[in-house]
Amino acid sequence: MKMTALAFTVVLLSGCTVGPDFKHPEVTPPPLWSGREQADSKTVSKEYDSQWWNIFRDSTLSWLINHATENNYDLRIAGTRLLQTEAQSSIVSGDELPSASLTSEYQRARNSENGLQDISGLEGKKAYSVWQSSASLNWEPDFWGQIHRAVEATNARTEASAELRIGMLLTIQAETARNYILLRGVQAQIITVQQNLQIAQSLLRLTLIRQ
Repeated sequence: MKMTALAFTVVLLSGCTVGPDFKHPEVTPPPLWSGREQADSKTVSKEYDSQWWNIFRDSTLSWLINHATENNYDLRIAGTRLLQTEAQSSIVSGDELPSASLTSEYQRARNSENGLQDISGLEGKKAYSVWQSSASLNWEPDFWGQIHRAVEATNARTEASAELRIGMLLTIQAETARNYILLRGVQAQIITVQQNLQIAQSLLRLTLIRQ
């Protein structure tokens, strides 16, 4: 009966979490961009493709994006911060679990024959071995939800760091692809202008010949 009452008390106190649960704020985005009749982009339910630029089938573009992401220091810093928050989250989560420790010590000793006390009973004639070991188990019940709230906070920071890194990665990839496509467009225009110039020069030569 006492054990049942104790278990009930522990369950009851564990539910006494301090503070309200976090709720995501409801945000209603505008249906259209300001000053535009229709937005140029829309959300889709498909999962994010980490290799989305492969749809262009351009090996140069793939190399540029991979090179840009591998050598971007801001992205490396964001990745390091993500690892730090993940490690902190693991540490805080460990506070919810019991902790155990085990220590062991070995010593080889020999007492003096003239000693006042010889625990070995060998009267100092031989060396003896001494083994010492101890074990402990600690657990702090989270009655008021302090550890639980700390775990929620570190998990939220970890999620925010991960989303920040993904956003930075997408920005780098998109800017690299955008600049590359603009460059290809300018190169195509240059080729077109050169072709038009050759045609004009050919017409000029024909005109001079007829004269």
